[in-house]
Parts: sequence; structure tokens; C-alpha cells
Amino acid sequence: MTGNNSKVRSLFLAALVVFSVFAGSIALTGGAAAQDSEEITNNGFYVQGQTLTYSGDADVTYVLLDGETPVGEYDAGSDGEIEIRTGNMEAGSYTLQGTGNDTTDISFYLGEQTLSAEFEDGTLTLDSNRADFNVSASSDELSNSEIETLLGVDDYENIEVDGNSREFTITEGDVDAGSYDIDFEVADTDASANVSVDVGEFEEPDVNFNQSVFETDRGDIAEIVVDFENGAEGPVNLTIGSEEVNYVKTAEVSPNSDGQAVVMFNTYNGNLTAEEGSVANANNTTGNDGLLDATDYEMTLADSEGEQDVGTLVINERSSTSFDISVATGTQEYSEVSEVENASVDRDSVVVGDVVVHRLEASGLEGAIEAEGGLLNLVSSDSASLTATEVDPGPNAEAEELDLSSAEVVSEDGVYYILVDTSDLDNAEVGGEYNVTLQFDESSGLVDEDETMSATFSVVEETLSLDTEEVNDEDMVVVRAEDNQTVSGETEYAPGAQVRVVVRSTGDSPFLLDDTAEVQDDGTFSSSFDFSDYSENTTFTVEADAQGIFSASDSANGVINPAQTAEVSISDQEGDGSTVTVDSVTLSEGGFVTIHDSSLTEEGDAIGSVLGTSEYLESGEQSDVEVTLDSPLNESGTVIAMPHMDSNGNEQYDFVTSEGSEDGPYTSGGSAVVDSAEYTVANGTTGNNTTTGNGTMTTDAPTTTDGGTMTTDEPTDSTTEGPGDTATATTEGTNSDGDGPGFGVIVALVALVAAALLAVRRDN
Repeated sequence: MTGNNSKVRSLFLAALVVFSVFAGSIALTGGAAAQDSEEITNNGFYVQGQTLTYSGDADVTYVLLDGETPVGEYDAGSDGEIEIRTGNMEAGSYTLQGTGNDTTDISFYLGEQTLSAEFEDGTLTLDSNRADFNVSASSDELSNSEIETLLGVDDYENIEVDGNSREFTITEGDVDAGSYDIDFEVADTDASANVSVDVGEFEEPDVNFNQSVFETDRGDIAEIVVDFENGAEGPVNLTIGSEEVNYVKTAEVSPNSDGQAVVMFNTYNGNLTAEEGSVANANNTTGNDGLLDATDYEMTLADSEGEQDVGTLVINERSSTSFDISVATGTQEYSEVSEVENASVDRDSVVVGDVVVHRLEASGLEGAIEAEGGLLNLVSSDSASLTATEVDPGPNAEAEELDLSSAEVVSEDGVYYILVDTSDLDNAEVGGEYNVTLQFDESSGLVDEDETMSATFSVVEETLSLDTEEVNDEDMVVVRAEDNQTVSGETEYAPGAQVRVVVRSTGDSPFLLDDTAEVQDDGTFSSSFDFSDYSENTTFTVEADAQGIFSASDSANGVINPAQTAEVSISDQEGDGSTVTVDSVTLSEGGFVTIHDSSLTEEGDAIGSVLGTSEYLESGEQSDVEVTLDSPLNESGTVIAMPHMDSNGNEQYDFVTSEGSEDGPYTSGGSAVVDSAEYTVANGTTGNNTTTGNGTMTTDAPTTTDGGTMTTDEPTDSTTEGPGDTATATTEGTNSDGDGPGFGVIVALVALVAAALLAVRRDN
């Protein structure tokens, strides 16, 4: 803050009486700074209780302002120094200004010093918001010398804190076990703290292996974990081996900040490194570094006080388990093993642009791979090789050898994926078959004799074809005037490739449908479209084009066939429980009529609720269809009739055995066609099923789970028809798991079966 210095002086004199409270704590004369004083700097931070000094001009009066209010006046002597004692000053921002010709204008902040003390695991920690200060320690239960012993300091009255905190490792010495309170006071402020220290109740520093036995395979890298506990700092001497195995390796090991060292021991070349912590001064006292034999190796940890822990390193014989080939899409990058495993599929044929995945499962290679700088460097060395050679070059022709230098490797836990992008294989020919051979020579030391593993793959042409049916001597894509109609095809691409499917119709009622499908593990692709708004017998064209780096395509004409329709009617009836009679059923394409019990609605089980199914029924209307039940009913209740298609054309009811993937129900408006009735078992008991009548309902779109159990949202509308009418349902496009008050038998049934139908269509 700036202003007329004379005015400031006048204001101060006028207010002096008001602020006379400061007279006892603020020195108004110059003098030498106290021992614990600190020089004021602009924008500095100080704490209440400190003595602040300022060196200015001689014989100048300085004014201290709290905001715009003067709170003190200081006359510098001949040495130009002033002293401000802050013991009774409030926390806040202050400004020191000179008067006369002195232009001093310094701002600083005065705060309250905090001090906390905490004891945990043998360590006492002091923390403060102030840096660089002194404290004194005292205790009613300890002598001054005992305090110095516990804290490890020379002067209990003058303990320096450098920075904002200091840690003290408690040293018991001759102090008796027990709990002691220690008080800390800052030398020049009122800040203080108290802490209770437990003596004799914490553990001594300790160093040990985190397990007694470590195992690895010959040639691999052993991970040896050393724990430094209770403040142990290291280094400690690690010894691997003994005279009995003619090999002894030693090194100094130190922990990381978390008190742990993770030592990596390469059994291929004896190299010791640290993944966590540090390793230093590694050397052999017995034997030479090289591929270690498979046997047990003693290990010890020791420090200046002697041996701290013992353990065992077990080196087992190595093995090569398998070498296989699979294929993954070339449309994505791979950096993790999980990405390769999720994308690859067992196949020995590949199109140019996809990736040949060589999967090697073997132990005992990690050390050699680290020593050589990678698996590809290892198989390019004198001790191992990886080649891909043409199987049948033809008469009088030399076999082509593919250049695998651009391959990439992704590995984890002894499984190595060598990825070869066929786009980088300049001399790979479509139609060519290649033998990939991985060999480890006896000279490598990894094997007792030459070891060879091989697999083959072939390069095939890009192909893509639509699934069609023969219609009037023409191969056409056939759909029905319904929702969830599938346009599908197959290709040679690896799973994950994208295929764009476009359905187009011109004429009086043109339409354009577009979808991008993903190639599945079996090489197929499919897109689902809604044709329910288009007239039957409408023709269209389908174009399927591979996307991205691929170029194959196919096209075909298509036609919309009439929607499959069905009607069913069932009346209340009485019988011995062995058969149920359906009044009438009309099927446009033939199929079956199935009887469900009330567990369909009570338990949401579309599969387990099946009581029985009719014989195969031809297309058209059938009357008085008698359905023999798989097990006779022993109580009265609701029975539900449901027409089913013969989707696989084998005239066998496969809905139950296929768990809903075959022979789904007929639908109307996107949901299953059903009717229900009350069945009375003569001389039987009465069940809990009380819902009667038929209706047309509107429900939210159902969902399905594995095994055929489905759930649906509560209905949004319900209209009761007269007896004998066929029940249908429509869906509104949202999937959920709830039901609600008034959720009737037919609504649940329709929703459940509609879900089954949707599941079937998705699978198809």
C-alpha cells in the first residue's frame, strides 16, 4: 500500500490510544535482533510469536499497517534496524512503510504456526506449516537424557526441524518398556504438540525373503522378493548357490521406498537386476556365469550382524509345449496378449492383409530372450531360427522363403505370439502354402539336442458371398415382411473385419437400408433389417462390400416373401391330464403347436414350462389337435397353446433341445401368437393359476438369458377380447427386467416368447 508518509504518521498518532494494547508487545525503538528473529522480506510468511527484523535507513520511522489501519510505529536507530515482536498480533496481512524520504513498502503475512506429532511403527513424526524451526522436548515420565536417547538427539532443548517435518526413529536404549507422553514446544512461537510413544512394543528392523522357496525353469528369469520390515534400510548381502552346486553368486540389495526389493535372476547368464529397489556389486565367488543346471540352490540374506534369513531357489527343467498357427484381423493393432487371444481364431488359411499368429508355448526362454534383446533376435542368432518356406514350389522351382523380419512379438507367462502381417510379405502368393519352422540348436544350451517345431498356413484369395436361396432359377436373398430379418454371408476374412451391407429397392415404394456387420469366428457376417413396412413380393438388391484394407464384394437380387402367420384357439376343458386338445391352429408354413404350463409366467421359464408338443403339422388349418403331454398333469390350472415354426425344416420340434435357437414361435406384430385356457384334471387338485381369457397386449420389448429364461417390462396397454380369440402382442423397443402390478399371465407369456423369438433371430 502506498500513500503520503506524513499523513500516515499523523493517522498513527491519532489512533495510538486505540491501539495502545500493542504497547507491551511491539517494540517502538531500534535494537539488535533477537536470537530467533527473522528478517522481513516482501510477500514473506511468518508465524505469530516470531521476532521480525528489518534493516533500513538510519534514523527513519517505519509504520506497520493492518490493511489501511496503522498498528505500530518503529524508530530505527543509527544502525537502521527495527524489531517487531508478533506475540500478540492477529493473523493476517501487514504492510511496513517508511516515512519521509524512505520509500519502503513491504507486505508480509502473519499466520498461526501449527505443530502435530504422530507415532507409528517405531517412528515419531513432527509436522508443521512452517519450515526450519527449533523445538524443545519434555516429559513428566522421562529424564532429559532418556528423551535424547529415544529421539536420537544431542540436545533435548534445541532440536532442529529442517523443512516442514522431521522423523525420529525411536531407539530404546536403556529406557524401560512402556508408554510415555512427550511434549514438544516451538522455541519462538506458542505452537506445541503431544504424542504417546510406546517403548518395547514395536519390532526390531528385519530383512527376509517373502517366501521360503522360489521356482523357475532352466533358462528363465527367477523373481526373488526381499522384504525390509520395521524400518530396515539395507543394503543386505544376497547369496545364491553354495559350494555343493559349484556356484555362488553374491550381491548387495537395497529396498525401494516401500521397503521391498524385487531381484530378477537370469538363470541363462547369471545376470542380477532389480525390478524394485537396487542391486549392486554382483559377482561370482564360485563358478562362472552361464546357463545354470536344473537343481536346488541355497539362498541367504545377511548384514553386519550376521545371517538374517534363508531360502531356496529351485530351477526345474525347461520344456517346449506347442507351436500353433491361428489368424487375426489386420484391421487392428496388438500390444497385449489378451488382445491377440480375443481376436485370433484357429485357422490355417489367411488372406493378404490379415495377420498370421504363431503361438509358441515354452518355458526356459526368458533369460535368452533378455540376453539377446528380444525373441526375434534370439531366433535370428546362431543358436535358434524361425523360417517360413514354400511347401510346393512346383517342378524345377526353388522354394520361396518369406522374410519374417517385420514380425512383432507379444508375450506373457511363457506364451509368445509372433505376429506376421501378410501385407508385409512381398513374395507371399495367393494359393501358396508355407511351412513355418522354429528350431533351437543344441549349441544354445537350451536343449540337449536340436529341437524343431513346425506348422503350416496357406494364403487364399479374398472372398465374400451372400447367402441366397433359389427362386425361379435365380439365387436370391429371401426375407419376409417382418422385423428382424437377416441378410447374411460368409467370407475368408479373419473375425473382426467389417462388411457393409446395403439393401436398396426402387420403384413405386423405394427404400434404402444400410448396416455394417462384423465377421464372426466362423467367417460369417449378418445384418438385421426391418421389412415389416414393405409389401410382400417387393424386389430389391443387396450389396455387401468389405471395408478398410479389404476389397472383396458381392451382390444379389432379393425378394420379400409374405410374413409367416399363425392362429391358435384353445378352450377350457377337463381331462385326465395326459392330453390337451387345441380347438384349431392355422400355420402358414407348417410346424407345431406346443402346450406350456403356468411356470412360464410364474418363473419366466420359456423352456422348462413346455408340457408337450404336437406332431409336425402341415401348412394350413388343423382342427382338434390333440397334444400328448410329456408328463401327465396332476392338478388343474392354466395351459397355454403356442404355434411354433419348423425353422430348420427337419419336421422335428427342436425348440427345447436347442434352447430356443431353432423352431421359434410364430409371431404377429413382432410377438408370439398364443392362446390360453383353464384345464381341469378330473379328480385332481386345483393349482394357483387363475388367469383366464385371451387378449391383445402391448408390452415393452423383452430380454432373454441363456437357457431360455426371459423377462419383460410391465405392459403399457391391455385389451380383453372374447373367449376363443387369439392373443398377440407388440413390442415397443426397450429391454428391461421388471414386471409390475397387474402383470397378467398372457402378457408375461407373450413377452417371454417374443424374447425367445428375438434370441433365435439374432442367432440366425
